[in-house]
Amino acid sequence: MSTLARWQQNSMMTTIVAMPQRSFSTDVPKKEHGFRPQIHRLLYSSNTTLEEVFTMLASRVAPYDSKGSDAFFYKCLQHDSLSPSFFHDVVSYFDRFLHDDLVGPSDGAMASVVALLIKHGTCREPLEKLTVRPAELAHLLEVVRAMCVAASSSRHTSKQQHHAAAEANKKLTALADFEAWLSRRHAQVLSFYLKFGLLC
Repeated sequence: MSTLARWQQNSMMTTIVAMPQRSFSTDVPKKEHGFRPQIHRLLYSSNTTLEEVFTMLASRVAPYDSKGSDAFFYKCLQHDSLSPSFFHDVVSYFDRFLHDDLVGPSDGAMASVVALLIKHGTCREPLEKLTVRPAELAHLLEVVRAMCVAASSSRHTSKQQHHAAAEANKKLTALADFEAWLSRRHAQVLSFYLKFGLLC
């Protein structure tokens, strides 16, 4: 059964107990494992392709390469486009990182991936797998909006304008999906707190 199906079937209480809220914060203490070569160096100081870097990054599990993931996801966001198959592989890797690693990805990686989902116009189902604390929702939305604008700031020739307009509309739709998800998530958590008297 998928994560989304389990989430839909269980009550809010069961969900919170079974899926502890994880903080996507760089302040969470993490043991640095000194992966070599560094993903950032490969991305910006070598002729290694993005696909080759991903192959190396994806092999680093238990523990995951958190710093490398931060750099890699942001680099993906800067790319004009990823092939559908590569995009799927990248999102699948993030999903494994999110659910298999004890601490999970940083807030930077989280924002990059959500912005990447929005950029590719596919945001609904992956969002339902995320567990974000209520206090982080507004900040996450602000960061993702900024990253989407930054990722869309490149200039286009006249031949590219029509395609760019279509892509912009797709991103706006996905961003609206993201905002709607944040609203639902906030309402669900607030309802739970009120139900069990957890608000002062």
